[in-house]
Amino acid sequence: MPMHLLRRLADSEMPAEVTETGDIIQLRILQAAGHVYANVPFPHGESWHWKQDPATVYQVTALGMKMLRWFGPPSIGALEKDREK
Repeated sequence: MPMHLLRRLADSEMPAEVTETGDIIQLRILQAAGHVYANVPFPHGESWHWKQDPATVYQVTALGMKMLRWFGPPSIGALEKDREK
């Protein structure tokens, strides 16, 4: 789900590299929605031999952070604080 990827990116140091094809597809959705600033290269290759180069995320936008606050999964830090209680 793109919101889980957005949470992982928000908890990561920037710039972050995304290498998994499924994550890159979700990253395209997040980028189109304005939740991240990223460089997502187009796949390249011939016929059935397509290759996807890694994408680079430079920033989770203010809109992306707002979406996480309202609709996203909790951060890892928040989960650890809940366990300590």
